[in-house]
Amino acid sequence: MKKTLLSFLMLFMVLGANATESIFLCDDPKSLGYAKPEGSSGAEQYTLVDKGLQSGDINIDVKNLSTASSSNSAKFWNGSIIDFRAYKGGSLTFSSTNGENIVSIELTGNKVSNTLFTLSSGEATTVKGVTTWVGNADVVTFSITATMNITKIVVKTGSAASTKSPKFSIAPGTYWESQSVELSSETEGADIYYTVDETEPTEQSTKYTSPINVTETTLIKALAILNGEKSTVVSAQYNIANAVNSLTDWKELEVGETSKINVPLTVAYYSKEKAGEYLYVKHNDDYMLIYGTLNQSYENGDILPAGIVGKKDNYNGLIEFLPDVATMGEVTKGGPSVDPIVVKTTDLTTSDMNKFVIIRNVTVSKDEKTLSDENSSLTFYQRFAAVEIPEDEQAYNVKGFVAVYKDAVQIYPTAFEVAASVSEIENNDFDIISSKGVIEVVGDTTNIEVYTIGGKMISQGKSVITCSTGLYIVKANGKVAKVIVK
Repeated sequence: MKKTLLSFLMLFMVLGANATESIFLCDDPKSLGYAKPEGSSGAEQYTLVDKGLQSGDINIDVKNLSTASSSNSAKFWNGSIIDFRAYKGGSLTFSSTNGENIVSIELTGNKVSNTLFTLSSGEATTVKGVTTWVGNADVVTFSITATMNITKIVVKTGSAASTKSPKFSIAPGTYWESQSVELSSETEGADIYYTVDETEPTEQSTKYTSPINVTETTLIKALAILNGEKSTVVSAQYNIANAVNSLTDWKELEVGETSKINVPLTVAYYSKEKAGEYLYVKHNDDYMLIYGTLNQSYENGDILPAGIVGKKDNYNGLIEFLPDVATMGEVTKGGPSVDPIVVKTTDLTTSDMNKFVIIRNVTVSKDEKTLSDENSSLTFYQRFAAVEIPEDEQAYNVKGFVAVYKDAVQIYPTAFEVAASVSEIENNDFDIISSKGVIEVVGDTTNIEVYTIGGKMISQGKSVITCSTGLYIVKANGKVAKVIVK
């Protein structure tokens, strides 16, 4: 049976009980001999790491790309949490002081991945947000290729086991059909024991006698034993992905499930932020947030081809799609634009998550982070740094995406536009937004025409019209509106 590997390698190893362990609590700088950064901005927000790190039997020599600036120097950073940050061009060199070799290094944090560094020896893999290096060396160097945010480091030392670890017949990753996984050991006569419930295998675990049939996403852990000598434990995760034919079906998946989206998606909004890239897409009436490092930019109306693969994730209540970027493909430009849905503050619930909306005629409180219309108030969060929050008392039409934070509904604004002065709209089934120098027609419209008050046509067939200050006539769907552009 032909097996198609669809995503990156997901393999890690965990040491046996005989290893010596050294722990670096990077969210507690005092435990490592450094002052805790107390401030929320400027130099008080960080503590530079200028003399390396030491814990137990392990030293970490910290090198920076340059000592001329603190911006790219390793440091403890006080953001939403405290963590240790290493930057592109720097390195972390681990060495043992107890005479044993380093056999495992485990990194945990908000931004850790085996794609963010290169190695002097051994191998590193990332599984479920934990990056683990395995090998056998007295010195190990991680050369940093992109910023890493680390909250904990666990280093284990020991001697190489004489019993070789089991090997998997199929590379870990994502597949579209059940897989038959065989285990083997290079140590002749060794018995292999394994688990599929994420517990550590022992001699009391299931003994391997025949291929393991994987019909759903499964983590296999295995070790080999010969004459009481145990190998290191090895693990491999196999994701059996779901094929979905709509975003409605995707919403029904459980968090953590991997899926392939078999329909094209239309881009509603894209923003590249320091924390990552946000891409909102639509299919029929459903929306989805794609989050990660996407390696290309997008515009409203772009069409993503069918076949995107990724995992459903929950970040503090916000549902996201974490993609395998290699499956995203090239976009098709010039598709139909995605317009926001007109809502009121009282309309929105958690079921509207990730929808593109517009709330009309609201006042904005930058200090309290609220939008208020005639009905109620709604919290907003400035997720997108380029969006300026107004500080005056004018009425605004606010575009944005519905977000959820710990079960509370809020808005990520994408634009604040001065509310239009519109009159004489007869039976309108579309909306008109007027901002400085722009008229925008939102809704299911055809035959859009814009005239000056003197009757001169200035635009036909466009939903966004650039114009100067004045009074204009907008026709759409056979209906008429007067619009003042200030």
